[in-house]
Amino acid sequence: MVALKWDNWDDFGFKTSFHAQLQIPGKKLLDLGIVKILRLEQEGGRTSLKERQNALQEDYCSLGQSLAYYEMLRKLGSWYRPYLEAMRDVVFSPIILNTFRSQTGFSNSLLRSSGAEIALDDGPKLFQDGHEVAPSGR
Repeated sequence: MVALKWDNWDDFGFKTSFHAQLQIPGKKLLDLGIVKILRLEQEGGRTSLKERQNALQEDYCSLGQSLAYYEMLRKLGSWYRPYLEAMRDVVFSPIILNTFRSQTGFSNSLLRSSGAEIALDDGPKLFQDGHEVAPSGR
């Protein structure tokens, strides 16, 4: 189960930041840190999410804001895959990345910090063991 708590941080008119926590059965709650979530064609404002949902809808994507976010997930073994798929993570899916890469909110908000840029560039290497991930090619 994933808990997302909205953060009021403003990136040039976009409010896409969430504190992410992951609960794996039989283990303690894992604080993953900040993840930013963007909706396709979002022109600014707060990213709105349904209160309860199993996965982000197809017109959303997410990006963890540090390489440590992805390193923590990778250490979870097989648990990382369903989480990253449900979050429609651009590090994990080059198809989703290509859909969102040209969006204004992607560059102005999701990639605003150098930590997010490092995560996007280096994160895919953590998951290149026969899964969907390919280098981002930025």
